[in-house]
Amino acid sequence: MNNSSTVIFGGTFNPPHIAHEKIIEYLNARDDIKRILLVPTGEPVHKAAETTDKIHRKNMCEIIAKKFNKAQVWDIELERKEKSYTVLTLIEYKKLYGDVPFLLMGADMLVTLRTWYRYKDLIKLCHILAVERVGNDNTEFLKAIDNIKSDGGIITKLDCKFDEISSTDIRSGTKCCVSKEIGEYIDKNNLYKGTHDMTIREYKEHIKCRLTENRYFHSLCVAEEAVRLADRYGSDKEKAYVAGLLHDVLKDTNPTEQLKLAKQFGIILSDLELGAKKLYHSIIGSAYVKNVLKIEDEEIISAIRYHTTAKAGMTKLEKIIYLADYTSRDRDYNGAQEMREAVEVSMEKALQVALEFTINDLKEKGVPCHPDTLAAYKYYVG
Repeated sequence: MNNSSTVIFGGTFNPPHIAHEKIIEYLNARDDIKRILLVPTGEPVHKAAETTDKIHRKNMCEIIAKKFNKAQVWDIELERKEKSYTVLTLIEYKKLYGDVPFLLMGADMLVTLRTWYRYKDLIKLCHILAVERVGNDNTEFLKAIDNIKSDGGIITKLDCKFDEISSTDIRSGTKCCVSKEIGEYIDKNNLYKGTHDMTIREYKEHIKCRLTENRYFHSLCVAEEAVRLADRYGSDKEKAYVAGLLHDVLKDTNPTEQLKLAKQFGIILSDLELGAKKLYHSIIGSAYVKNVLKIEDEEIISAIRYHTTAKAGMTKLEKIIYLADYTSRDRDYNGAQEMREAVEVSMEKALQVALEFTINDLKEKGVPCHPDTLAAYKYYVG
């Protein structure tokens, strides 16, 4: 960096907490940084639920910015009517200032950067400052840095680490990790009463506690493959990543516990479904992500619901998650390579191969076939 460098620090800031302040304090003290732009997001694409009113988030950022002479709030994304893609902000920055800024990124966002909208354009418009967090397994973080460099991006890892703080925990009242001023603002405006909003990192933390190590790795692989297929076949990559990551959220949960959840969520299983425990996790899991993780996007919920059985007339995202589960890089079953070859031809071809494989496998095992799978077979294979 040079002494005219600008750092763009974006995020929901929902709320801005002491870890944010520590990062700003660190940057503010550096002689090679001229300006720190705090950019609260408008309608974030990496979040699963609505964020606190943008005026409150802007006001809280203003409270933080007043503490540091180099910090200021840039509300460009709050004023934007469409979704808050970072590349659009960088384009506007280029128009206003002409130079190349540094984009500050935490580990949770860095590992998903390749899935972001217009990623290749994004890494040409900025240099990246990567922030590692204390106590994290940095394997994915370091791999992401290497990947971005291999793609032509310029990235620097800050020579410091910062503590993990979950905004979800702050909002639910389980941690006091905001400054006195922010805490007073939250209390005065009665914020975060019954709200819930999770990041990709928080989804990973959630499923990591529920899954075996191998199943967790599989979930990461399916998310990765889902993004690749979404990019290839023109679907929403952010939704594909979330659905792929969460598709097996209940896979390692005891069947008895799953049935308790089904009752809690008002799910009535058919006799066939009750006798097919391997179907529980997709049927009940889709309700789990809606009721527990508070995901409201019906496309994601439905993709999780049908990733095991499939169905007739699937949406593009449903097809992607169904196929990504077959073709993720960790899969080594007999026929996996044929599936990977088919998915490169077309999703329809891959669906035919997958459904034929499933029908034959169930017949060999003497297991009844779910009506949705039979309907999908008739629809796609004939």
